[in-house]
Amino acid sequence: MKRDQSTTILIFLFFSIATMLSCNVFAKKPGPPPTYVIGDTGPGGGIIFHVSNDGSHGLEAAQKDQAIGTPFPWDDGSGSDGSGSIRTNAAKSGINDGSFNTDRIISRIGFHANAAIICSNYNGGGYGDWYLPSRYELNLMYINLHQHGLGSFAEVGYWSSTEHSLFKEQAEAQLFKNGVQFGDDKSAGNNIRAIRAF
Repeated sequence: MKRDQSTTILIFLFFSIATMLSCNVFAKKPGPPPTYVIGDTGPGGGIIFHVSNDGSHGLEAAQKDQAIGTPFPWDDGSGSDGSGSIRTNAAKSGINDGSFNTDRIISRIGFHANAAIICSNYNGGGYGDWYLPSRYELNLMYINLHQHGLGSFAEVGYWSSTEHSLFKEQAEAQLFKNGVQFGDDKSAGNNIRAIRAF
């Protein structure tokens, strides 16, 4: 009889331990999410140029320009009426608005070679959510990276995803030589730098 009680207790203990292990009772709890500061390497391998107040979220820019050595058009006209003057309604200009604008540009002018599709096709760090920055995001890159010698930016114009509010044949760009933002013809050549949110 004592033997039966011992066996019953052992079986009970075995099943109790097995149940606790299957429920991850002994599993380590995840630590806090990583925190980032401007200039760090982001999850996608880019350079962080904006962070949330708690440092857990932000924006990162690709380490180098896309379409290197070749200034690229915002829209070369091959996906619209041939003049690059189709209105895309990519009018947002704030934080995280570049993603919306990039989607609008691609949906309106198509998948031919343009600044938005070049950024959208970038796959840095294995992430497929890169996009052409909005006007404000582009300015943050200029202020937080270029002015501090980070990011290997050329002192030329860079495209934003923000379409000009008055002239449908223009989009907003920024000169990284002096920070001036300006409307440029969509068929003009400017550099491109992809970004992503994390």
